Amino acid sequence: MSEFNEFDQQGSVPNKDTGSIISHSFEMYKGVFLYGIVAMVIYMIAGFAIQLITGFNSASMMEEMKDAGGGLFFL
Repeated sequence: MSEFNEFDQQGSVPNKDTGSIISHSFEMYKGVFLYGIVAMVIYMIAGFAIQLITGFNSASMMEEMKDAGGGLFFL
């Protein structure tokens, strides 16, 4: 933790006026939002690939569990 120097870099710190701070925070928000979308797409592609390779279909298994009563986990 002693080597944390994000705030020492002048390139990532906005100027101290309101417009710069809002612009900087919006750019950071877009980056975080983009990471979430990319992670979701990778998750969906990997799930589809695993389903194709193994033939395991979790959606149909969940429907079968619901129809069979499902125990305490399904209301």
